[in-house]
Amino acid sequence: MTHAVSFGGARTDALALADITVDDDGVRMARVAGRTGERGWWWFRVPDSGPIVRDLERYT
Repeated sequence: MTHAVSFGGARTDALALADITVDDDGVRMARVAGRTGERGWWWFRVPDSGPIVRDLERYT
């Protein structure tokens, strides 16, 4: 069973999203968003390449 995620109105298969992201501990994303507590699986995935990777390095 796969889960669908909607980004900007486009339906993206969760497995396809997993192909372009890597596991993350969620700490950096919590700092960026200023949010902790209950979070979905996507809070623990980050892109595997591109400018966001460099931006997130500040939060390591």
